[in-house]
Amino acid sequence: MRSILLTLLVGLTVFAWSQDAPDVRPMLRDVFPVSQLKPGMRGYGLTVFKGTKIERFEVEVVGVLENALYGYPLVIIMMRGGPITERGAMVIAGMSGSPIFIEGKIVGALAYGFGFPKEPVALVTPLEAMLTNLHPRAEAQLADLRSGHMIRKPVRIAGVRYAGVYIGHEQPTTPNVAWARPLMTPIMVSGVSPRTMKYLEAMLQRHGFTPLMAPGGGTAKQVPVRFEPGAAVATPLATGDIDLSAIGTLTYRKGDYVLAFGHPFFGVGAVEMPMHAAEIVDVFSSYAISFKLGNRAQPLGAIYYDGAFAVAGRMGQRAKMIPMTARITNSARAVQREFTCEVFNHPMFTGEIALTAALEFLDRVHFEMGEASATVRWRLQTRPFGEIRYENRVATRDSLAFAVLGDLNYALSLLLNAPEQKVELQRIDVEVEVQPGKGAAVIDSLQVDRFTYRPGERIEATVQVRMRDGATDAYRTSLRLPADMMPGRYMLQVSAGGGGAPTGATGLLALLLGEGAFSGGGGLDTEAQLREFLNRERNHQMTVALNLPFPTISVAGAPLLQPPPLMRSVFVSQRVSKAQQTPDRIKQVVDTPHVLEGAQSVMITVLPADTGRSPFGRFAPPPFVEGEETPAEVDETESLPSAEASAIVANLPSPPPLGEPSFPDLDAGAGARPDTRAVSRAARQWQPARFDQLRRGTFEGAALDMDGAIRLSVAPRALPSAPLNFVWSVLPDGNAGLLLGGGVGGRIVRVGAEPSEQTYPALPGAFATALARSENGDLYAGLSPEGTLCRVGQRGYETIAQLNARYVNAMRWRDGALYLATGLPAQVLAWDGNTLRRLLTVDETHFSALTVGADGAVYAGTSERGMVYRIDPAGAITPIATLPEPSVVALATDAAGNLYVATAPSGQLYRWTPAGGLTQLHSDLKRDWRALVIHNDSLYALTPDEVYLIPTDSGAAKPALLFRQRGLQLVGGGVVGERLHLASADGRLYALEPAAEGVYLSPVLDAGAPARWGALRWSASLPDGAHLTLQTRSGNTPEPDASWSAWTTAYENAEGSAILSPPAQYLQVRVHLKGAGDASPTLHRFSVSYLPQNRPPEVQLMGLAPYQAISDKHTLRWRGRDPDGDTLRYEVQIARDGTGDWQPLKNGQPKPNGSPTADMPTAPDAPPSIDALGLDDLPEEFRAQIQQQMA
Repeated sequence: MRSILLTLLVGLTVFAWSQDAPDVRPMLRDVFPVSQLKPGMRGYGLTVFKGTKIERFEVEVVGVLENALYGYPLVIIMMRGGPITERGAMVIAGMSGSPIFIEGKIVGALAYGFGFPKEPVALVTPLEAMLTNLHPRAEAQLADLRSGHMIRKPVRIAGVRYAGVYIGHEQPTTPNVAWARPLMTPIMVSGVSPRTMKYLEAMLQRHGFTPLMAPGGGTAKQVPVRFEPGAAVATPLATGDIDLSAIGTLTYRKGDYVLAFGHPFFGVGAVEMPMHAAEIVDVFSSYAISFKLGNRAQPLGAIYYDGAFAVAGRMGQRAKMIPMTARITNSARAVQREFTCEVFNHPMFTGEIALTAALEFLDRVHFEMGEASATVRWRLQTRPFGEIRYENRVATRDSLAFAVLGDLNYALSLLLNAPEQKVELQRIDVEVEVQPGKGAAVIDSLQVDRFTYRPGERIEATVQVRMRDGATDAYRTSLRLPADMMPGRYMLQVSAGGGGAPTGATGLLALLLGEGAFSGGGGLDTEAQLREFLNRERNHQMTVALNLPFPTISVAGAPLLQPPPLMRSVFVSQRVSKAQQTPDRIKQVVDTPHVLEGAQSVMITVLPADTGRSPFGRFAPPPFVEGEETPAEVDETESLPSAEASAIVANLPSPPPLGEPSFPDLDAGAGARPDTRAVSRAARQWQPARFDQLRRGTFEGAALDMDGAIRLSVAPRALPSAPLNFVWSVLPDGNAGLLLGGGVGGRIVRVGAEPSEQTYPALPGAFATALARSENGDLYAGLSPEGTLCRVGQRGYETIAQLNARYVNAMRWRDGALYLATGLPAQVLAWDGNTLRRLLTVDETHFSALTVGADGAVYAGTSERGMVYRIDPAGAITPIATLPEPSVVALATDAAGNLYVATAPSGQLYRWTPAGGLTQLHSDLKRDWRALVIHNDSLYALTPDEVYLIPTDSGAAKPALLFRQRGLQLVGGGVVGERLHLASADGRLYALEPAAEGVYLSPVLDAGAPARWGALRWSASLPDGAHLTLQTRSGNTPEPDASWSAWTTAYENAEGSAILSPPAQYLQVRVHLKGAGDASPTLHRFSVSYLPQNRPPEVQLMGLAPYQAISDKHTLRWRGRDPDGDTLRYEVQIARDGTGDWQPLKNGQPKPNGSPTADMPTAPDAPPSIDALGLDDLPEEFRAQIQQQMA
């Protein structure tokens, strides 16, 4: 067994040597193998009991515990000599790592002692195991002895027989088990008060350390030392105005490499920890735990690995510590003190040690308990998040220190425990201004100027804040209701920004109390959580808020309150885990000089708007099916004479509506239906000639004109998706690429250029909602909801200005100036490179669109009242349009100075000319518009899933649908290399490229029932070299799938080709277009004739269950319909109860059987003839094919 362990060790040393680690093969010559140990063998150990002198103590081998620790044995020894036996100290904390020698070679390091020993019995970690920790990538397990390790093997220790040995920090509960624990590593502490020491003990004892007051004050000094096996070694956790240093013993040194302790320090693997010499003052003997008292001396190197069997270090190396400063001011005592220290750099411990230092520094200036407040500022220098600054105010009635440090504790924990990335903490600076005797103020009351408001009006509110001495302060605030506010009752609430809690730990409390409505959902990354934390209101701020009845989203911790309507529509429709719907609200934050507690609320009523235009427009996609005809439906009533008829009828429940199947466009173009139809019907014609019918089809390389013509156009080419969770802003970069801005986390990427994808540095905001480029190529980004303007480069960004607004909705650069449209408040700003000027502010929520004309005039549109303003170069402001739709979503100008306006919801496209004013481009083109792109003489208008081309060089607008793909959320586009590029909110990208061939798939014809197909006719224009073919396929599922028939061969006769697809309920037509040069085929129209099976009519009895018995007089009511739209006639029969003699009812009286009744229509006995299909003009061979199909 032991020879196998030695073989594994040799293999591991070869592995370590191959990885440029110290060559441990020569070190094996210094090892006394555990396999050769026998009970009773004697040797010695080395350690320092006082000063720096290495002293010898005697040892005797008691036995070996095989496979005791991570596959390696432990050696049981008995010790004697020096304070161990002379002063009864037994095994001494601080002796960890003391080398044990047998026959002049090292067996290993003293590492574990037994609880409450009567004799100095200890356990030794073999040097064979310790050598595996010389390399950071060695295959040794990281140690975690908190859970303990049981060796279930009988053993005799100090004359007592035990059933096994338990190794761990906590005393075992199993009876008759020897308890071996890592020798407590004493932590020499200086610069710490008793109150801080109490918290320090609780922190360190979890890791097996014993904090002790350093006898020499903890100041490092130069001492003469031979740093060799047995020498004392110190590893500082903090230095400076607070000092924490662990004391142990050096086990082994080979050149610059050393091993110490013989057990894990923290057991965390790779570390960066200073390694110092140490001077031992004395040994303190105790019945519980004896320990060495010592002081840290000069630095010698660094500990680089903390493994299961030892800590490994290297001489001459320097470990990087984290510098920390604190400035504490007590205004009542006019005292200000500054402190400095350096703390151990490890994510598991840096935060705890830094907070302990800050607690001590604060206690030195303000120790008293009781009512007090403080202003807290801190700064963290980090990588990759840069400098993080924070300021808050806290108040308390007991210990101020914990209130002061609550937010810092949360931030350090968040950064140092980031799961998805490593955050490097480089510096900590803390500043605290204490005001003893000043406590928190309470929000006492809330009063509004009236209780009823209309949309667009302002709520004027007054908040009374009461201080501890009874004095009050009044704060007035004003909230504007949106112009599209729905009427109803609403609660206006004012609350303390920090949640009303006097502790000041807003970060921690917010997490525990859960501001669920405004968190970004589960699974937020560190950057998102940090942003959420930094954006929270502070304890000295009051929040005045009113919840709105429609949702917004919180994206990665950033709630988008009152976003532009278009942004709300796009983002709420996204299905991404980082975007969670949450109630929207109007919110205003008011700064005060007090730390606040409490909340107040009042109810208000919003009345309907007093304008002629409905204020309740909402963004919603248009219905997919338009222009459907409703099948014929007849309501009939038959009365029975009754005095109670009126009351009975009045009390009848309203009947549920009959479900009606959908028959879109079945008779389009077939003319009006006659009032009466025979049951044997003529063939139906499907001629989808209207634009709204044809646009439901699928386009690829084909365009659809508003008159229904289909022609060759552009084909979409899918590009690699952008690496953004959300895309919002799109801008051509002027170099065959496209710049995309979005989030989460203020991201900009360039796509389509060389290199094919390029990512800019992360920006200090949630979303990059607007982009612009200057003439010299500088890139500018507007960030929302922070309202920040940045200049962005490849290596970083520069914050230009905070815009005093929440949203940056649009930006344009023209003639040396950057123009911006913002929201909350609605402003138009201009920045000339030095100065930010406000050009226009209106009493609305957003300027949602902006563009600049060729003459330098700025145009801006609002999102509530549908206003468009013109600001000329001299600064004169002119409102040029008040639109019926509430929101202007896009503006664009052409070279002739014409302005194009897109509105929403149920939006329109308008053109405004300086001479002719405002005109509608096309009355039938109502869409949910998203963006406008001008290029040469063409206007591209984007909806969520469509692109329209409108020529701008003619007076009459002739729009054409170029692109349609359901499921997209287009947010913008740009022309790159003469080709339009499109971007969807989810990162999907497309380029529209000229197509030499195109395909159009018609919407699926639903015949309503299995049908026989007649003829396909079409009309087309075919220039020389152009080709056009039509094909069909059929099936019995609403959407084509594998059960459908294959596409037929191309039909040849445009005047009438027999449809070759098999009978079915559904049919689809495919049009293939092929051009030649500039010649493009055009399909003007097509039609399909068909004959569906006749379906039975449906009747619903109203107010009575079927076969229900009735007495006396009643009114009978029923509703009937025919799915095929045929005229219906009815006969009502009644029978006396139990007779089964049914008699027709006419005029309220039974009619005897055998009396003549009106003839009822019956279904034809035989299939309709071919003449019924209306195909008389077909050639005889086609008529024969159809006849055979119908047989």
